[in-house]
Amino acid sequence: MINKNIHKEDVLKALAFIESKGVPANRHSKKFDLSCNGKLYPPKYVLSIAAKILQRKNSNLHNLMEEKKQTVIYVDLVLL
Repeated sequence: MINKNIHKEDVLKALAFIESKGVPANRHSKKFDLSCNGKLYPPKYVLSIAAKILQRKNSNLHNLMEEKKQTVIYVDLVLL
């Protein structure tokens, strides 16, 4: 199933990743290709990389929010 939260920027980052690292031999497409700037990419692999990028972005956001919560709690304690 395709993650509905994947945006254009995530796909473009995935394409940049694939450009730099290449496509593993077992991840090439069999029927369809994604075309971008005259280059062909395996769409399932692109989406899997984009999902990992989104997951990392969400994880970093969650960690940042947790750090902010701890800072606010610490500031509240210091002000008491």
